[in-house]
Amino acid sequence: MSRAWRCFSGLVVFSIIIALDSRRRGSVHPAWKWGLAAWLGTFVAIEAVTYSPVGIGIYDAVVAGYPGANVDPLAFPPQPEGALMTGRTK
Repeated sequence: MSRAWRCFSGLVVFSIIIALDSRRRGSVHPAWKWGLAAWLGTFVAIEAVTYSPVGIGIYDAVVAGYPGANVDPLAFPPQPEGALMTGRTK
């Protein structure tokens, strides 16, 4: 499962938990519906463009003339091994 899917699923789960408040209030605030639709729409658009020829074309146009032009656009680095302890010295 990609990092994007994990982040997205975390947002969706959080939204579902908050939306359960509708049991107490009787309805969900309309902003929740708009916000969830915006998350979903943005995620689908990003995933669709990234892996399409359009995304590759955008990448090539942006990095033309820079060292990044020699890097494969879909060559993502490997996941770090072990737990990340950001900000700690030991």
